[in-house]
Amino acid sequence: RRLREREEVKLVAGEPYQKTITVSSPGWYRFCVHGKSTEVTVEFELRKSSVYGAIDERTGHVPLIEELETHSEIRHLYEDEDDPVLKEEEAGIKDDDLRATKEQLRLLERVYSDIINKQLEERRTWNWRTIKNQHLYSHLVLGNLVETIVYMGITGWQVYTIRRWFGGGPTLGR
Repeated sequence: RRLREREEVKLVAGEPYQKTITVSSPGWYRFCVHGKSTEVTVEFELRKSSVYGAIDERTGHVPLIEELETHSEIRHLYEDEDDPVLKEEEAGIKDDDLRATKEQLRLLERVYSDIINKQLEERRTWNWRTIKNQHLYSHLVLGNLVETIVYMGITGWQVYTIRRWFGGGPTLGR
């Protein structure tokens, strides 16, 4: 038995649609996409929170692979804080001295993440516009081809009619 959720979602052409569903039981899951009137391009990605981290409170989704890669180095720096060799070297530095620096680093990490996300969104929009322009161009070429064939047919009919007229035939009132 399938349970279908019907939600009214206002989609914008070229903008990605994201939906996160928390799986309640293990098993196989199916994903279907159907375009109503035109071709649909689907980019589908499964992400496990056990691999990519918990659901992000700001977006409501499991973090993207790109976000994981971008932040892995910075998170690695935080993991190295417990290294005994580094603790000996940093013995002269107090936690209060680094608190502002750590906060600025976290802020920088968030800004960097936002920049990467905006670049990816812009790239998706650019790809969608490219596909849309190719579609419009093919319609333009097809329209011009049909128009040219119609003009050639009309021109051929005019030449045929004028030849018959000057040929002395009984057509066209002679």
